[in-house]
Amino acid sequence: MITFEEVLAAKPEMIFYGAQTPWWTHKAEHLSAFKMKEKLKLLNGDGSVRKEVEPPGLPCDPRGGMLMQTDKTKEFLEAAKRAALEGKYGRHGIYCFMEAHHLNMRTPLDNWDAYNDRLDEKLKGDKIKRNRIKLCLCPYCEKEMDVKIDGAWCCEVCGVGYTEEFKKMLENIN
Repeated sequence: MITFEEVLAAKPEMIFYGAQTPWWTHKAEHLSAFKMKEKLKLLNGDGSVRKEVEPPGLPCDPRGGMLMQTDKTKEFLEAAKRAALEGKYGRHGIYCFMEAHHLNMRTPLDNWDAYNDRLDEKLKGDKIKRNRIKLCLCPYCEKEMDVKIDGAWCCEVCGVGYTEEFKKMLENIN
């Protein structure tokens, strides 16, 4: 399991993300390769086949989906925080975004609703009350924030916030 803070701390050089799914990663070794079924034919000037080679394959997500990538990683992650505040990822906000990271779920789901449903299932068996956990400090802007399991999990100022209890709870149900 990886958290938003851990991705930030890693200062990745590149982020790869699904063009048609929410899946993403910050490590090239998580990528799969879409291989062509046929070998490439290298031709001589007269059109005869000089040799056949196996193409290297296109990088893709674990299901073979097309990828995009960016070297503007800080901007990508800041945009994710803003999108979480705006409700793009649904009821679990930044946690839903992190659930789509390869280290949290290797097989991409089709949409944010599917990731939210998966988080709902994970949380069904938790022993933490489904209301307030505790007041904590946001690790980014250091403002006090109230973290809830049902609803506003993000800091109202910068969009991020984990409590240690919540992080441990997610680790225990994975």
